[in-house]
Amino acid sequence: MATNIGPYQPGDIIGDRTGVVTSYVTFGDDGALVYTTATDIDVILWDFPGFGGTPRAIWDESEDSFAFSHGLFINADIKIALGSITSASGTINFGTNNLTTGGTVTADDYVLAVTDSDSGQIVQNSARIFHTFVPSTATPTHQNVFIGANSGNFTMDNTAGSPFRGTGNVGLGSTTLQSLTTGYYNFACGTNALTTLTTGHSNVAIGHQAGDSAASSNNCVFIGRAAGGGHTNGAFNICIGRGALSDLTTGDNNVGVGSFALADCGIDIDRCIAIGDFAGRDEDTDDRLIIDNRDRGSAAATRTNAILYGIMAAAPEDQILNVNAKLTTAGGRIVNTTRIDSGGSPYTLLVTDHHLFCDTDDDAIIVLYPAGVAGTEYRVVNTGSSANNVTLTPNGAELLLGVNSNFTLLDGEALLTVYEATEGWY
Repeated sequence: MATNIGPYQPGDIIGDRTGVVTSYVTFGDDGALVYTTATDIDVILWDFPGFGGTPRAIWDESEDSFAFSHGLFINADIKIALGSITSASGTINFGTNNLTTGGTVTADDYVLAVTDSDSGQIVQNSARIFHTFVPSTATPTHQNVFIGANSGNFTMDNTAGSPFRGTGNVGLGSTTLQSLTTGYYNFACGTNALTTLTTGHSNVAIGHQAGDSAASSNNCVFIGRAAGGGHTNGAFNICIGRGALSDLTTGDNNVGVGSFALADCGIDIDRCIAIGDFAGRDEDTDDRLIIDNRDRGSAAATRTNAILYGIMAAAPEDQILNVNAKLTTAGGRIVNTTRIDSGGSPYTLLVTDHHLFCDTDDDAIIVLYPAGVAGTEYRVVNTGSSANNVTLTPNGAELLLGVNSNFTLLDGEALLTVYEATEGWY
């Protein structure tokens, strides 16, 4: 039957200096110690220093656990101590899982001071699963967080430049950011995300193997399994969806949204936008806009079958947008108009000139056709009233109304022509 043997006063000693006893000791509801004959309890821990006062914990070897009654502290000589220690260092061993620390311990805080690979980390099954290592010369410090088996490393440095190099990184998941050297301001979440990144900065990777080949990439977003998986040192790329832009290695300023969007685009394309699953999967040319929702099998098929396929350029007249569908507009269609007078003659028609108004009141005007592109349409009007003509001249050997010669518009006359490769302008 249990026997009450407490409470004890400060200075009372129970057991020998190491706290080894051969009896079962626990706490009663009133805070007193209760003693029961047994042989499965090994350690009682007291207030420090002096090994006196009320015991703070009992180690039950049969249960592999402590019964705590106060704050937990660590001491280099006594492996575990409980009570009023304000600063200490040492090791806590829980079965096969070890917590190693060289930090400051108080009743309310447990701070890991990380300075090398032997301190300030939580290790599970021989793999570190938490640490906050930053290079020793970094300022400000303590700006890295690594959670997951072997996330981050203890070799980052900032000797190559500014003190923030090697800081501001967050790795969540096994092997995330484990190759970092001077890289900074990176966020990786997911097994193997940004696992080979070394000097890159300002990247976001979310998903298994997202951006896992990126070494020196910067300002990139990888979201989805293996998104941007082949990326090495490109910049300002956005890859959202499984395998999006997965073959890109060095290209810049691309956007792929959708599973496998621009996935087989080649090693180096720039300024492309693809939206939709498999959109532009095989595209290999810069400055393309593609909206689609299926794998077309080739770049050529994408250009003729994707619902929208465009060529982007700095100048509007050099841009092309192909709508591979029937187009219905509820509000009508407005096209561009251009007006010139004799001061602009001779004038070469532009791709943006749908309706050209020619004021010939001051003098005659010559209008030159560009090289024909099938389906191009122009309407030219002579708006003058002074008997000055507009002369239309075809390009090279191309035909205008069936002949390779000029055509004249008198005052008030207009001509609408459409180009066809064999027939020319009609």
